[in-house]
Amino acid sequence: PYYHLYTLERLHTFRTAALKKPDADAWYDEGVRYLLEKQATDGGWEGGEGRIAGTSFAVLFLIRSTRAALEKIDALGPGTLYGGRGL
Repeated sequence: PYYHLYTLERLHTFRTAALKKPDADAWYDEGVRYLLEKQATDGGWEGGEGRIAGTSFAVLFLIRSTRAALEKIDALGPGTLYGGRGL
């Protein structure tokens, strides 16, 4: 279930970027509520993906990792390739 949430985050982020208009955040709020309900007492998440992967996907959703990655790429400016930076 946590990989599914992560794919929703990616979908909405790319959709927002493609349409160039803000997206309603109801999907994110609903996902956060779901994660709060399912979170284990030690802070992780256990799902069909396994504990490590489930927790990783939940965190990627919560931090909106795709949006953060796109913002880094946008900051580089047009015509600048992102691959190989920092090598």
